[in-house]
Amino acid sequence: MAFSRFALIDHDTARKAQISMAMNDSGTFCDPFTTIEELLDTPSKNRCILYADDGKISAVNALTHLEKQGHGHLLIAFANQAEVERASDTILAGAIDYLGWPFSIITMIERLQDRELKFAAISDRRQRRIAAKAKLTVLTDREMMVIEKIAEGFSNKAIAGELKISPRTVEIHRANALRKLDLNHTSKAIRLKLESEML
Repeated sequence: MAFSRFALIDHDTARKAQISMAMNDSGTFCDPFTTIEELLDTPSKNRCILYADDGKISAVNALTHLEKQGHGHLLIAFANQAEVERASDTILAGAIDYLGWPFSIITMIERLQDRELKFAAISDRRQRRIAAKAKLTVLTDREMMVIEKIAEGFSNKAIAGELKISPRTVEIHRANALRKLDLNHTSKAIRLKLESEML
């Protein structure tokens, strides 16, 4: 994953032009957008998102929206006044960095390249989480509850007691979940559930 292509989302046209020019001058391709919807309307490319976190939609909400749409792009947030609490919340939500504007494009890219392997692993986990969540959407609420309890180590009898259903009904929900997920073993369903919760 080379950091040579970025999507820049910024509602401030002057700042967006300044960042775009600086990125292009450094040999880094930059696709400028005003909103996250504009980005989602273009074909997905392997790129990192540079997101202005001082607009109407916070970077935390942008990350949530991107994931719901099935996009696992790496995101770097920035703001004119980077507040510690907001930056911390944004990193916890999945951003790989939070910068105060103005910042050096060259320094940012060098920093990313120094951490490239770590970010590749983060991107891989994010893509696996998104794919697992999408696959699990075919399950009913009860089937999902049974898979969750199995993943937590509960026996069929314990699940039955907790959900106030019979052990046979638990077995039926598990069998239906495996069939819908096209899996041949419960351990694979547990793995899928755990992948859907990876950070």
